Amino acid sequence: MSTSNTHRDLVQVRSAFEDALKSVFTAKNLPTPAIDDDTELLDGTIALDSLDLAEIVVRLTEACGHDPFENGFVPFRTAGELIRLYGGDSANQP
Repeated sequence: MSTSNTHRDLVQVRSAFEDALKSVFTAKNLPTPAIDDDTELLDGTIALDSLDLAEIVVRLTEACGHDPFENGFVPFRTAGELIRLYGGDSANQP
């Protein structure tokens, strides 16, 4: 995959992630927090629980058309790691 395709894919995945995050927080009647690639998703910094994260993963799978977890769990902690999983950038995984 070329660098430009990878960049485009990551931009699309990031957009889908942001949409999913907004949807989760809207459903909780909370403002969507500002996050960056280093934001840990389940450390308590943002009001996200494991069920919320599961919803985001399902939405990303639907939006991206593939499931990076189909062969088992792949560890991730941060927003950037999850986005790269869906963008197919396995070289930058933890």
